[in-house]
Formats: sequence, structure tokens, C-alpha cells
Amino acid sequence: MAKSIFLFISGTAGAGKNTIIESLQEKYDNVHFLRSHTSRPRRADDNSDTYYYIESQEEFEKLIDKGEIIEFDKFNGNYYGISKKEIERLQSLDKIILKDLSVLGVSNLKELKVDFISVFLTAPKKILKERLINRNYDKKQIRSRLKLYNSEQRQMSLYDYIIENIKIESTTEKLFTIAHTQKNKLQIQTLESCQNVLEKKLEKLTKKIEKGKFIGYVKVLSKNNQIYIVEGINEYLAHLKTNTHCPLLFIDSTDLIETDENLKEWKKIIKLYKN
Repeated sequence: MAKSIFLFISGTAGAGKNTIIESLQEKYDNVHFLRSHTSRPRRADDNSDTYYYIESQEEFEKLIDKGEIIEFDKFNGNYYGISKKEIERLQSLDKIILKDLSVLGVSNLKELKVDFISVFLTAPKKILKERLINRNYDKKQIRSRLKLYNSEQRQMSLYDYIIENIKIESTTEKLFTIAHTQKNKLQIQTLESCQNVLEKKLEKLTKKIEKGKFIGYVKVLSKNNQIYIVEGINEYLAHLKTNTHCPLLFIDSTDLIETDENLKEWKKIIKLYKN
């Protein structure tokens, strides 16, 4: 039986996480929102039955002690977390399971034994400020949110994919491509020539990764539910060679060619570094 793929989305304030999640649910039939647990009081005007299982603080802490909560955070005195039972229930649905998480939440999920992808949504600071103003945040709230921007941006390298969320339609499509590619075990392809891959450079990058150093993003773009590398082949191969994390940064491009003579060459060379 095919299993679900979990798509966890983080981002700085104003990056549009909830808007994008709603857009994915509206556009695609095979997406489902992961309902989490919280100890915050039920609000009269919210849709908590869709997004949360409401627990008392005592009940939530009991779930933690029993090991039933696999990831949690505390915000404004209230717990927020994901239960093992909910993950197990959704895993067999054969869907794309969506959830917005804090940076800490994604870090906690690294030990999770399910197929999941982490995505960081970002945007230029000017655009984020405009969005916060449009949400009727007061000046103090806006300053507080923007103050976190630089520290949040430094967390991007922890994620599998990074998307600059400027246009909702474009970001929605990219996120679906990410989930589609991994869920169906599709090979990430290349539009950059493989003939220039240098073994010496790969060895240097591999040693850096093994020492825990960040070696830079691999730039990719999407077309027809497939992901293509446009820059950073050496980094990507070094990542395969060491089987460690390598963040993929989406870029927008209008000059993507339809075919690539290097794809056959790429499929041969990538096998060498997957083993």
C-alpha cells in the first residue's frame, strides 16, 4: 500500500504559510491537513475542530509523559504538538499531508521515522512588512516580527527546500512538485552539463560536509511536476556521496529548455554517488 508524504512548512512572519496551505488544499484533491494537539482554550470564532485536538494542559503533559507526543512547542503559555497516533493514522492514506511548523518543530522532527519534507518560505523584508501592515498589525507588533527576520533566515540551511514566496500560484505549484517528486521517487534531473564535474572538487566538498560545514545551496527550478538542478551539481553529488543534508533553493526562470542532452549522462553519473 502506498504511503503518505508529509510536507512540513516553516517560514518567517508574513511569509504566507497559512495562505499557501489553503491554496494547496483548494487546488489539489490529494492533500490533507495534519491536525495537531494544543492546550490553548477553544475560541468561539475559530475552526479548531479542523486544525486542533483541544486538550487541557494537564492532559497534554500526560500525553508527553506517555511518549504519545512526538513533537511539541510551547507558545504564550500553551502547548502545540503532533501525536504519534495522528501520524500513524494519516500515513496510510496515500496523500500529501500538510502542516505548518516552527523552526524548533522541524528540528524536533528530524528523528521522525516517516517520509517527510521540510520547506522554508521566505520573502524580501519589504514585502513581509507590507503583508504585516495589511493584516492590521500595530507598529510594535511589526517591529517585533521583523526583528526575528535575520535570525529566522539563518535557519534556512536546516530545510530540504527553500522557496521565495512572492506569487501564491507559483509557490503552490512548487510545493506540489516537491511532494510529487519525493512521493513518487522521481529522480531530480539536471540542466547543467555533467562534463565539468571535477572529482577533486567533489572530494573537498565531501570533506567539508563530513566536518559539518555548510557548503551552499543547490539552485533548482520546477517544470511539469519535475525538479531540475540549474546550479550546484558538485554540491548535490557531494551530498549524495555523504548522504547528508543539502538544501535546494528554488529560483524562477523563464528560459528553461524543453530537453537536455545531458540527462542520460546525468542518470549514469548519479548512480556512482548514490551508493
